[in-house]
Amino acid sequence: MRVGRKELHKSKDGQASLEGWLRREVAPAYDAHKADPVKALSLTEAWARFEPRMDKIDRQLVDKKAED
Repeated sequence: MRVGRKELHKSKDGQASLEGWLRREVAPAYDAHKADPVKALSLTEAWARFEPRMDKIDRQLVDKKAED
């Protein structure tokens, strides 16, 4: 996962993907939490949702790199 994140920072496509994800998912989640912190997920629940998304991004980067 760490390698995938490093690759995101190296390419313009990766940076755009990361920025899009931050805007579409992270910022709204942060705003929702600030509005009603009682609805927050536990760290375990949050990680269970986060990890598959990052794995998907990592796979996409690997696939893209294999195509090049």
